[in-house]
Amino acid sequence: MELFTSNENVAASKAPTISSRTMIFIVIIVLFIVGVSAYYYFRPKAEDVTVMGPYDLEGTSGDSRSNQETLFDASQLSTKTGNNFTFSMFVYMDDSNAERIPLGGPKGDFRFKPLISILGVGTIILDPIHQMARINVQQLVDTSKSKHSSGVTIDIPDVAVARWNQLVVSVEGRSVDVYLNGNLVKSALMENVPVLYPVGVLLETVPDFSGQAGLFQAWARRLTMEEVQRNYKKNVDLRGKPRIPEKTVSVSDVFKKIGDMFCSIGFCAYSFDAGPLNYVDYEYA
Repeated sequence: MELFTSNENVAASKAPTISSRTMIFIVIIVLFIVGVSAYYYFRPKAEDVTVMGPYDLEGTSGDSRSNQETLFDASQLSTKTGNNFTFSMFVYMDDSNAERIPLGGPKGDFRFKPLISILGVGTIILDPIHQMARINVQQLVDTSKSKHSSGVTIDIPDVAVARWNQLVVSVEGRSVDVYLNGNLVKSALMENVPVLYPVGVLLETVPDFSGQAGLFQAWARRLTMEEVQRNYKKNVDLRGKPRIPEKTVSVSDVFKKIGDMFCSIGFCAYSFDAGPLNYVDYEYA
């Protein structure tokens, strides 16, 4: 009978062992990490390209300036699909330029600058005075002679001021659908199958009204009515405001707010805001 065991046996008996529960837990963790990685790698990629914004629209009375920002360039838009695409945007209109009332009154032609220019397709014009929008789609009829038809023009009513509105233009072949806040408001058919190749989208940041614009999206296909409605509900809160980040406040904005606050209580310089057709009655003239 051995009274003493060897050092090797003692060391082996004291070696740490991994329990079965610990082993199962480690296996579960590894499988979870592998599953999450596979999901994010193989999940369907987003079909749309998006620019969040927001962009300040700083239109003023009698302002003839133009400043166009590029939202999407040719590398971001698929031109292989040709006539099938969808464009979406949110816009907020505040005050307007009353000097640019359409020719001939409310039924006359628009004199407003295009807010959106879809290069190779057409333009989107907003009329805050009559709370309307106009969609112009220019179609190419004869590619050999490069002749353009008059295209198709769609007027959209009830584009309200002092609230956020979503405008969606969806094109497939000859069909053009326009949605306002998730609802299909008008459709039109072009005379011929057009040749439309969107190669860029430009935003006019000095339009005929002040406000904001943001959450621009583009798809290389035509969205269905259900998809447009889901997209609108997903991107707005209960008040209909798009879920875009608030613009950061700069130091100059802070001083301007402070100046406006003091001016509202009477501590501001006395000035005259007179145009060429205004009459000013000076007190000591």
